[in-house]
Amino acid sequence: MKELIHNILNKIEGDDRISIAQPKFKNRHIFDDLSGYFKSELSKEEKMSLYYYMSHSEKALNHYRNREFYQGDGSFKKLFPLDDFFSDKIRSGMMSLHYSLSSYKNYVESNYPLAMSEIDAAKLLAIEQSKTFPYFVIAIGEQWLNKVRVLIKTGNLSDTISETILLNHFLLYGKHSDQTAVANIETVETEHRKLMLTHVINSIDTALGKSFKGKEDFYSIISKEIPTSEPVHQELKPIIDAYQVINAVSKGEADFLEQLVQNFNNIETCPKALKQFIFNEFIRVCSVQGLALSGEVNNKILSRY
Repeated sequence: MKELIHNILNKIEGDDRISIAQPKFKNRHIFDDLSGYFKSELSKEEKMSLYYYMSHSEKALNHYRNREFYQGDGSFKKLFPLDDFFSDKIRSGMMSLHYSLSSYKNYVESNYPLAMSEIDAAKLLAIEQSKTFPYFVIAIGEQWLNKVRVLIKTGNLSDTISETILLNHFLLYGKHSDQTAVANIETVETEHRKLMLTHVINSIDTALGKSFKGKEDFYSIISKEIPTSEPVHQELKPIIDAYQVINAVSKGEADFLEQLVQNFNNIETCPKALKQFIFNEFIRVCSVQGLALSGEVNNKILSRY
C-alpha cells in the first residue's frame, strides 16, 4: 500500500497542474442567447420591452440577494403585467426566467414550498422553449441546481441526494423523463455541459458545507449512482472517473489508492469539490499509514484560488 502512496506522491511532484483551483463558471445570461437567436424576428418595441424587463429583473434579483426586500419588491412590481413584455416566440423561455426570479424571491422570504413549485414550472417552460431554441435546455441545469439549494436549506438530505443524482444523470448522460429534453441536451456543446455540471457540483458542495455535516456520506451515495460503463462524451469522462475514485473509498484504502493511480491524470480537470474530496481522503490514508505529508505537498494538492 505504501508503494501505491509513493506512486501517487511521485505523480503529484511531477505534475505542476495539480491544484484545487479552477476557472470560475462563466456563462452568458441565457437571456442573451434567447433574444439573440430570435433577434431578426423581434420588433424594435419587443426588444425594448424585453430589455426593460431584464433591467428591473436583475435589479430585483440583486436586491433580494442583499436581503433588501423593500427595494427588491419595488423592482419586482415593475415586471407586471407580464403580457406587456413577452412576445409569443420567446414567451416560454422568458416565463421560465420569470419563475426562476420569483422562486428566488420566495426562497429568501422562506416560502420554500412555493419556491420549489415555481422552479418545477421554470424547468417545464425551459423544455417547452427548447422546442424552438434547443440550447435553452441548458437552463434546466441552473434551475435544477436552485431546487437542490432549496432542499439543502430545508434540511431534506434524502431529496437533495435523489435530485442531485438525477441532475448528474441529465448533464452527464442526457437522461430525462421528457424526450424533448433528452434530444436537445445532446445538441448542446459538450464543453458547455461540462461547465454547467462543474458549476452544479461545486455549488452544491458549497451549500452542503453551510448546512450539513458528514458530506462524506453524501459523496459516497452519489458516486455509487453514477454508471461508469455507459457511453459518455470524452470531455465529461474526468467527472465519471472522479466519481469512480470516490466510490472506491468505501471498498477500502487499497482499492481507493489503485483507482486514484489509474485515474490520476483525469482528476486534474474534474470539479474542485470532487478533487478536494479525493485528495483530503488521500491525506487521511497517508496519515493512517504513518506517512505524514509535508506542508509543501499539502499546500500543493489542496491549493485554492
